[in-house]
Amino acid sequence: MKIIQRLYQYINEKGVRPAEFERMIGVSNGYISKMYARLSDVGEGILLQIIENCPDLNPMWLILGRGEMFNDPGDNNIPEPVLDKLLNEIKELSAKNERLKMENERLANEIGKKSLSYKSSAVVGP
Repeated sequence: MKIIQRLYQYINEKGVRPAEFERMIGVSNGYISKMYARLSDVGEGILLQIIENCPDLNPMWLILGRGEMFNDPGDNNIPEPVLDKLLNEIKELSAKNERLKMENERLANEIGKKSLSYKSSAVVGP
């Protein structure tokens, strides 16, 4: 089955007319219908528009025919290694943020002390 056929299956499952779907993804009226009539290949630009505008559509199903048509709402679709890497980066950034807060506090105290010594030396005078 070609991508355009799976796309029509999705459109029918959603219960929308092809013209409505075309408007939704931002292509000209009749574009998808003509592609379906010719069983044309779907280009990268159209695929991106479909994926961006149909978050419930599983891109793996649309492109490769694998898995389910709809994304599982509870599935974050982020592979485990990527998720682990992101979590580690968040932890590192959080620790760095804490170190920077402490350094800012130390510098603010140092500035405060210098400011006080400057004021007291200015008051004492000759």
